[in-house]
Amino acid sequence: MKKQEIKKLSKDEILKNIDKLKKDLFNFRFQKINSQITNPAKMIYICYFYIWNISN
Repeated sequence: MKKQEIKKLSKDEILKNIDKLKKDLFNFRFQKINSQITNPAKMIYICYFYIWNISN
């Protein structure tokens, strides 16, 4: 998502996105342990996006 798109979201939508990102990070950690990650770049994207949402 772009910054402008995020600014248009309501608070509830942002919280839902953050919850989804938390779940994705949780699942990626297990995939990493089991060497099942298919797209490591997606994990990095989710980490940065989650941090960016929390900081704003």
